[in-house]
Amino acid sequence: EYDAVVTPETVNINCTFDAGYYSVGYTLDPLALKEVVSQPQFATCVKSVEYTPEKRYAGVKVLFKPPQSASAADGEQKAKREVFIGIFPSSKTVITGAVNWAEVDDAYDFASRLLLQHFETIRKPIDDNATRRQRQRTK
Repeated sequence: EYDAVVTPETVNINCTFDAGYYSVGYTLDPLALKEVVSQPQFATCVKSVEYTPEKRYAGVKVLFKPPQSASAADGEQKAKREVFIGIFPSSKTVITGAVNWAEVDDAYDFASRLLLQHFETIRKPIDDNATRRQRQRTK
């Protein structure tokens, strides 16, 4: 009976982190971030980058190609792997679609380095009026 049970395998790991822009008085500019990620230096690890607020998704969508997958032993199937990274104006980031911790590490390293190294280029001061309106709504 137990022989018929399939061994469980990880099919998706989700995680989030906050780069902390808000805590130092900033948000990030999604258009500037998209422009940075679109640079040729990222072509080997980024399959695509989009920012489509008209589709009601406020974040920058990055399809990341983990280097761990490309060098994996079982070849072509793993080489086609992609991990989704969603980076929001708050600098909160979602990583999903990884199937092992190495892919999570690679995606996290990519996204956190991107947000840190390009802080001066992609930061935007927090809009005090928007902050005031947000505070009023939560009272």
